[in-house]
Amino acid sequence: MKRLARLVALAAFSLVLGDGLNASAVAADGAPVVNASFEDADVPGSAPVGWTLAEGASNGTRSGLASQVAVDRTVASAGKASLRLSGDAATSSWRMAQQEIAVRPRDWVALKAVARSKDVVASQGQFRNANATLEFVDAEGKRLKFVTSAVLPRDCDWTPLEIACFVPDGAVKARVGLFLSMSGTVWFDDVRFSAQLSDETSAEGRAAIFDRFTQHARRTYPFFGVAGRPQAAEWIARHRDKCIAAEGNAFFFACRALLAELNDVHVNMLTPKGPLGTAAPSNVPRNWNIEAIRKHLTETVATGRNLLAGRIGSGKDAIGYVLIGTWVRESDLKPEQLDAALDALADTKALVIDVRANGGGDEAWAAQIAGRFTSKDVVFGRFRFRDPAKPLATDAFGPPTDRVLRPRIVPSSAGSGSDVGAAKPAPVAADTRPVIVLQGPHCVSSNEAFVQMMAALPTVTSMGANTRGASANPTPFDLYPNVQITVPRWQTLTLDGTLLEGRGSDPEVRAEFPAEVFRTADPLLDAALDRLAR
Repeated sequence: MKRLARLVALAAFSLVLGDGLNASAVAADGAPVVNASFEDADVPGSAPVGWTLAEGASNGTRSGLASQVAVDRTVASAGKASLRLSGDAATSSWRMAQQEIAVRPRDWVALKAVARSKDVVASQGQFRNANATLEFVDAEGKRLKFVTSAVLPRDCDWTPLEIACFVPDGAVKARVGLFLSMSGTVWFDDVRFSAQLSDETSAEGRAAIFDRFTQHARRTYPFFGVAGRPQAAEWIARHRDKCIAAEGNAFFFACRALLAELNDVHVNMLTPKGPLGTAAPSNVPRNWNIEAIRKHLTETVATGRNLLAGRIGSGKDAIGYVLIGTWVRESDLKPEQLDAALDALADTKALVIDVRANGGGDEAWAAQIAGRFTSKDVVFGRFRFRDPAKPLATDAFGPPTDRVLRPRIVPSSAGSGSDVGAAKPAPVAADTRPVIVLQGPHCVSSNEAFVQMMAALPTVTSMGANTRGASANPTPFDLYPNVQITVPRWQTLTLDGTLLEGRGSDPEVRAEFPAEVFRTADPLLDAALDRLAR
């Protein structure tokens, strides 16, 4: 079926709303959201009072079957009514309920609603939308920005939906939308809209910005009180007055001072001129010597800024060596180059993988490489998130979730796995040679996950010193227009529940040497080669 119109993005995302936002249904100009809980008397067959109906999506068949939109006085989260949207596989036109609200550019606005779902599933030709939306338009009605809440699952009881974002420059109205474009039924209730001044040029605006961010941090930041980090309440109290009093560019630097106290490599400020770190530079000396490594190689098969691969020795006794300097896909090192280097060393009797200088990047890429060395799923660690429902209890976490390394998969050349008769992807034959992974305190973030993955495999030995202990799955938070802060969201754990933040992963074989030794030699590589020669 041909898609004719689609106003709602398929890929929805959820934004966390800080506790400090006003939960009232009052917009920036003081006008309330009309009929926010659908309690007003309505005319059957027409839009609810204060709301309009618009086509949000169509599958192009023009069968004349439109989705149903009606006030339901038998189902409610609170009060006596809710808005019910429903459709089925025969529905061709999906309607959404909308309401326009005046907004001010650069304000921070929040939309909240509660919703429930029953038997919601996307049939063929349908679009995966069961959510709330916000569309910002200018005076001529041109769309400037469109954001959505999370999509409701197939079945759920009353669940909060939230959107929070900045009003773009030039916007005069926000269109609140409630939408379903899949088979099933959803109910919406208690729709609330709030706006906060986010102009950093006034004390009032700076107070709102500061409070919104620190409340978000209290809900999500996972390291208050651990690894030398401050407790949340004291941290906020020390900086609030300073940030509010800071005018002009001083406010930016006052916020940076707030963040610097966390001393977290994953907390950064993102600006139009690029990212700006807030953690103190590491003064830990290197535990590698690249020139000494090169002298060991009897043959080089690949070289570059972030890659060095070759053979040490010759013939059947040769040992392969691969230095992986990054997991950043946008770097000079490309996945196909790394794969080619490893393939070129497939005939060596053993392998040294050196990630001592690797500061992380894309964990999925790291997992693809580690997946070459296993033929089955392996649990290598765990993670857990803060419980956002308990913002004051900064030690409240959800249950740990296993982190699983999966075998490397060969993509099918016969089509997708859903095609009839198509060949299914198969695991790559596992590399079962002895492997030593060299690690140390400059291993950070996703590279620490790689070290954990490899250390969980029976054919791999990790050697060196502890990794840095800084892995946190950060995501950006809008501080004020054009400035974001990346904020960690999870804690990584060992299989026995030990927190890795601030301590890192232990090597199986501890091999630490004075820093001055690495000025002329690489004793850790020497120790690895001695171990493989036994």
